[in-house]
Amino acid sequence: MSPIDLIIILVVLAVFALCVRSMIRGAKSGECADCASGGSCNAGKGGHCKESAKLMASAAAAAERYKAEKGA
Repeated sequence: MSPIDLIIILVVLAVFALCVRSMIRGAKSGECADCASGGSCNAGKGGHCKESAKLMASAAAAAERYKAEKGA
């Protein structure tokens, strides 16, 4: 094995370790860890995630519009 092979393997292992570390830290932070509203989200304190609620309402409205267009 040449030195360049070892360097590539070490780089890949380092990136893998950083990815696992990031996933673990995100899981410990709670539901809003990767959300843009994570700092103001109260989902971890027994509340509801505002961004998730908006997304679900938007999806429901889009489904209703689709059904109305299909039925017309």
